[in-house]
Amino acid sequence: IVPFRRDRHPKRGLNQMQAAMEQAFIEHDIVWSQQYHAPYWSGTTKSYCTMLAEQFKVTRPTAFILGSYSELMPLLSYMNFMKLRIGEDISIIINQKHPELEHILPGIDTYEIDESKIVIKTSSRTIDLALGIDNIGQELLDMKLHERHSVQAPPQPPQ
Repeated sequence: IVPFRRDRHPKRGLNQMQAAMEQAFIEHDIVWSQQYHAPYWSGTTKSYCTMLAEQFKVTRPTAFILGSYSELMPLLSYMNFMKLRIGEDISIIINQKHPELEHILPGIDTYEIDESKIVIKTSSRTIDLALGIDNIGQELLDMKLHERHSVQAPPQPPQ
């Protein structure tokens, strides 16, 4: 599950991210549900917890990909309430390194993007537009994974 905060993602960018996720699911023969796999929340803790409760009603999620550290605390609180463990019951990856993550055990996996590359790409795009060059396109940036054991295979149902 990748929760999307409505006020942080421009509609065009949000649609592109969700389309990329949907394509990845299709390529792996997994049925895609935007409402389940990429739910919206409004930015408040109450909204986030409401969204989590709705997700757990359908079927217990096995993984969360979080966009920021601010999404982690409500998720961990909810997991504690549900008696779920990081890694063993639910895998978690955060797309933002944060110093407070060093104090969480078991650790939370994070992805880190070299921000200087983002600045360079953004600056180049801005200069191109100023020069009348409209070369809109998508580029992938390398991400570094910091593994801290919060991602594991989902638990297998009893046979």
